[in-house]
Amino acid sequence: MIDPSSDYLRRVWSDSVAPLAERLGVTMRFPPVKPRTRLAHEAAHWARAQGRFDDYHERNLSRLF
Repeated sequence: MIDPSSDYLRRVWSDSVAPLAERLGVTMRFPPVKPRTRLAHEAAHWARAQGRFDDYHERNLSRLF
């Protein structure tokens, strides 16, 4: 797993993402927080195995909006 505070992410951003965005005329800023989604993905897979993925998905979407 990549540490969100590592120099690697900032380097990849400045070497790859930022130049591409600039060429395409898209304004982008390095995000201040990188979410860790592994547990959310594991929970989604578990919910799917239980036949409850739609419920899981709807409940998590409602927390975003």
